[in-house]
Amino acid sequence: MVITSFMSSRFPRRNIIFNWMYLKNLEQKKFILYVEDENVQAKIFSKIIENEVQNFGYEVIVFDNGSDFIDLLNSKNKNYQIEQFGLILLDLSMHDYSGISMLNEAKAKNLKTPIAIFSAREDQLTKEKAIELGAKDYFIKGKNLMELERLRKFIIENM
Repeated sequence: MVITSFMSSRFPRRNIIFNWMYLKNLEQKKFILYVEDENVQAKIFSKIIENEVQNFGYEVIVFDNGSDFIDLLNSKNKNYQIEQFGLILLDLSMHDYSGISMLNEAKAKNLKTPIAIFSAREDQLTKEKAIELGAKDYFIKGKNLMELERLRKFIIENM
């Protein structure tokens, strides 16, 4: 068996369980949904996020408008089901929907997938409103490397 070649003699049972879980995770790729309508920001931040978490088997999918997210919530998206996503990152300032209105829709659907706001806006009242509507956290795009590290930890802990 392939798994036994990874085992150590000291903790064989634990290694079998760990290796089974590792192989199981490889079978089920985890997707992070990033809803961002600004093309340049979507490309930059999705690549940064994916580089930070790809070793954990996560892949970032970008929706470039809020309508696609609403369609996903209503099971009208042709390519994805909401259950495929382990985490959702929403921008607040979109052309068709605000992040707050998307949070309202998600709350109305009783969505269990963790949602975080990923915005350039540093507004305490908006942050509080987002948390009140069910966002698990609020991250500022491009603020500093510590914020990016905080986002990476959040993704790993919530996936």
